[in-house]
Amino acid sequence: MKSSLVSSINHDLRTPLSAIKGYTDLLLDGAYGALSAEQGEATQAIASATQRMIEIVNALLDLRKLEKGRSTLAVGPLDLKQLVSEICAEMSPLAKAKGLILTKKVSQGSFPMTSDKRSLCRILSNLVGNAIKFTERGGVQVSVDSVAASLRGPGNMVQIRVEDTGCGIEARHLERVFDPFYQVDPFGNNATHGNGLGLAICKQLVKLLKGRIKVESKVGRGTAFTTVLPQHADWTTGLSEPRERERAIFPGERRATK
Repeated sequence: MKSSLVSSINHDLRTPLSAIKGYTDLLLDGAYGALSAEQGEATQAIASATQRMIEIVNALLDLRKLEKGRSTLAVGPLDLKQLVSEICAEMSPLAKAKGLILTKKVSQGSFPMTSDKRSLCRILSNLVGNAIKFTERGGVQVSVDSVAASLRGPGNMVQIRVEDTGCGIEARHLERVFDPFYQVDPFGNNATHGNGLGLAICKQLVKLLKGRIKVESKVGRGTAFTTVLPQHADWTTGLSEPRERERAIFPGERRATK
């Protein structure tokens, strides 16, 4: 049923939505004659709403591909410090518009890594964007550090932590924040703050990059998302680290083995 629904969304929603967006863009460009101020405002509202719908459909299809293991990676060398700087520069206007301070903290001059840049960009953009969205005062910090994968062998993991001073998330919601379409209304005003797919996609992308992600939060004090990824994974095998190292992927934590 789920596969049928996604297939229906792909064929029966994305195509007509793209057509609607195309025609509204033509109207706004004056292809069919000049619009009055009221007509232009209404057409722009249609275009904006249609674009939001297209983004939801695309996000749902992306999530489905990730869940089915149909996404491909373009693995290569990258500088994580530079990537974090680029994402922070991209998000800086959003933070400034809310009077927030967006900072980055990287523990060394450069941070060479072997991974998929596009996936990392999407993870960081989602996490930083969410942090800004749900923070009204204070700021957001993105920190990068290196942590030992295991005492049993060589190899480091990269830890990326996105912290905010926002409203926080109640403990009862923490286990479900990565569920598709699950949304928390931290401001208590029943406002819609997204489509509920961003964190679900983040979790699947982190899994695809052979890492793990967790969330910590205190109501009224802020939220922190910590992502741990292999710095140089063995992409020729299905797993980058032996299974016994899973418990050490978040230093100081203990997990029950399945």
